[in-house]
Amino acid sequence: MKLRCCAAPVLLVAVLLAVGSCNDGDDGDTQITFEPGREDRGEIHVLRLQGTPYEMGYQHGSLMADVLAEGVDYLDSDPMFYTAQILAREDGFIEEAEANALPAVLDECRGLSDAAGEQGVAWTMDKCLLLAYGATIIEHLSGILGKAACSQFSAAGSATTDGKLIHGRSMDWADIRYLVEHPALIVRRPAEGVPSVVVGFPGNVSPYTGVNDAGLFVASNENDAVDDIDREGVDHTQMTYHLVNNARTLEEAEAYLKSQNHTTCESVMVSDSASGTAASFEMTANHMGIRRMSADGVLYMTNHFVHPDMVELHVNMGTQSTTSRLMRLQQLLEPGGADSVHGALDPPGAVGILRDTYNPLTGVTHPPELFDGGGSLANNHNVHVMVWVPEHRSLYVSLGEIPVPPKPFIGFHLDELLGIDVEASAAPARFE
Repeated sequence: MKLRCCAAPVLLVAVLLAVGSCNDGDDGDTQITFEPGREDRGEIHVLRLQGTPYEMGYQHGSLMADVLAEGVDYLDSDPMFYTAQILAREDGFIEEAEANALPAVLDECRGLSDAAGEQGVAWTMDKCLLLAYGATIIEHLSGILGKAACSQFSAAGSATTDGKLIHGRSMDWADIRYLVEHPALIVRRPAEGVPSVVVGFPGNVSPYTGVNDAGLFVASNENDAVDDIDREGVDHTQMTYHLVNNARTLEEAEAYLKSQNHTTCESVMVSDSASGTAASFEMTANHMGIRRMSADGVLYMTNHFVHPDMVELHVNMGTQSTTSRLMRLQQLLEPGGADSVHGALDPPGAVGILRDTYNPLTGVTHPPELFDGGGSLANNHNVHVMVWVPEHRSLYVSLGEIPVPPKPFIGFHLDELLGIDVEASAAPARFE
């Protein structure tokens, strides 16, 4: 395993010292050993940030400047992203991204772009804000950026072997070289809020997936409902940013999501380790339906609305993949379903679900190396795949070069990442 540590600039010494706990949610007697920095663990960048949003952004830009330079080259040379940037500027998305951004996201972007600029890297505020407003832009420019196709499930109670919660998640997009070559775990210890870990890439301020010290796991799936979208409100990735950095319970997450102005069509699943349950929030600009974990201890979603109040708002954009993946999750997770693992689900079994290559609509089992086109859980352009095991505070991730699902799932212990216990490690260390 390649391991590289990079020291942060001297300018940031004041926030780089290992400190005792000062974050809400930490035991006052717990000695936190945490220092902003960068490690490369195999294919995965581990980036630790601490302080105010601006300070964390500045650390991000300083520590990852070399990789961000690659990101600038990619965004400006890839035809899809280059075109998207032009259209976003022409259509006023830059101004709207800044006007609608959460203050913390805006400050973190400022810090990131300031630090990158000092090292001659043009990771500008425009680029940072475009990515932080990405779900909204994708929805409005779907013909340019294509369709994301993600899958999630949460299981507990009678569904799992020990009754404890397990959350599985695949983030599916495309063979985006910068994202594939630079997967990152971004660890934040904010000056105010809840310490968290998000799965993303360098330059990714507002995430699609994250877990926090309170045991809340939050991840979003894009949906299609083109008749009910807006451009005035908070992007759902920024809502994820807020939740992983602030919310402690499912109830707090629900209250926050209900209080916001929404821009696009999204499903966000939140699992709460403390209560051992989960909910899926199906949202458009003006509607919301909430599905909760069933009495059988399962909840799952793909890329279309299932809640009775939301079904009619769904618009299928020419693909049956979302239907086939939802059907396969039903077969695997529900009691009595074809190939059901209900009652026998454990972390290795969750990995097995994310590796499943069977399409129930066509009856075809595809080869695991097929990246896209199979309409199965594992053959739908997976780029980030992971299992959260809150009982052991461990996150298992398969990231990097594609195909991702067949690769080992590498374990990270939340306490080690957050500096609560630097000796803590996931057990087992990986799932082959």
